Amino acid sequence: MSGHAAVELLSVLTRLPPPHRLKSAAALRLAETNFPESRFLSATDTKDLLREFAELGLAGGAVYDGLVGAAARKHKLPLITCDRRAELTYRVLGVNYELLSPISR
Repeated sequence: MSGHAAVELLSVLTRLPPPHRLKSAAALRLAETNFPESRFLSATDTKDLLREFAELGLAGGAVYDGLVGAAARKHKLPLITCDRRAELTYRVLGVNYELLSPISR
């Protein structure tokens, strides 16, 4: 888990409709237990990344995809995703990623 995805996870878990909604402490515990190796960018890395986004012309939702991808890139980890929509962003940023096929029902 990295970048804004970690924050979004807590946001979603704490706003689900009852009875599925978690209290903040429970959501944090779930995130820390299930994603113990989460990675983030430093303030300097984030500032540099914003410039990189502007230079590459990344905009809208691609900026959030780029934040997640850049954290994986910085820590030299593969990004495992089902988000085919973000693939171009990951390629442009030079992110090592693996695109999984979504499970069909």
